[in-house]
Amino acid sequence: GVGDAKTRRKRRRRKRGRREEDLDLRCEFCGEPGCGEPEVDESDVDQCTIMVRNVPIKFTQRMLLDIWNKGKYAGHFNLFYLPTDFRSRRNLGYCFLNFTSNEMADSFRIEYQGYKLGGALSRGSSKGLQVSCARLQGFEANIRRLRMSAVAAKGVAPEFQPMVFRDGETEMTLGKYIENVVKLERLSVRTPTCAAALQALGLGPEDIGNDTVSDATPA
Repeated sequence: GVGDAKTRRKRRRRKRGRREEDLDLRCEFCGEPGCGEPEVDESDVDQCTIMVRNVPIKFTQRMLLDIWNKGKYAGHFNLFYLPTDFRSRRNLGYCFLNFTSNEMADSFRIEYQGYKLGGALSRGSSKGLQVSCARLQGFEANIRRLRMSAVAAKGVAPEFQPMVFRDGETEMTLGKYIENVVKLERLSVRTPTCAAALQALGLGPEDIGNDTVSDATPA
């Protein structure tokens, strides 16, 4: 009857709400609930990696980049990742940005704390964004952890992969970044790394741990 149909709908809504809550709490890095709570020693580590929570689950990485990789923040972060469930294609409710300076990270945190993303994709979400220092800090530390995660596996669609930015212009997926770093590492074994090779791969000396870059073209 009508009553039974209403009861079934309520059960489905409760179940869906619990599932989305679980996704919001699950950490892509370690798989443990509650990992997103900031636990960093502010006295020893630069606070450049930001975690943004309460992201409406229908937003994609590209949608958020279209908002944040413009204006004063364009070119000021080198890593962006919105963990997304591969099956439902919905994000897990939080994302990470690694800024190139504490000043820009602080500015972003102040500007977007409590901010509500507008548009039709935000309907049903009344929460403002919660912006805090991420548990894991630094570009290199996050890349190392991501390289061991499921999103670094071959065959993962580009829209699910973290995005790496270099020089405020070059944009590549995590998979492409890893591929280029491996190429650069192999090249450096045979010959000094040249500036042209770095530029062609969209990388810098810091990506290979080599501060000596030759101007000569490798043989």
